[in-house]
Amino acid sequence: MLQEYLLPTTVDSALIMLKDHGGRARLIAGGTDLILQEEKAEKKAQILVDISRIQDLQKIEKKGDALFIGACVTHTEIATSPLVKKHAPALAFSCSCVGGKQIRNIATSRKSSDSIICGCC
Repeated sequence: MLQEYLLPTTVDSALIMLKDHGGRARLIAGGTDLILQEEKAEKKAQILVDISRIQDLQKIEKKGDALFIGACVTHTEIATSPLVKKHAPALAFSCSCVGGKQIRNIATSRKSSDSIICGCC
């Protein structure tokens, strides 16, 4: 049963919250994986640390030869990003094919198996 819902605004504060609550706290960004896990009773969250408002995790940036995509960037944002389209077109395309439009607008690429393989190409 959910006991607490936390909204950090920095990566450091999120890490402190996770540390303070030990193994009882779980991260949430888009929430689609968490909802499925809760329905299957795989993992019951007691404390949620919602990282969706952390600005540093909402960026898509190119640094040198690398493309950095924050953990809170949605599939829609990746699919429509000019940077991703230019430097990782297979990833942009794969993110445009994940689920339906509503899922793409909410789901993040944090650990999505739906698009991760193209991200490695």
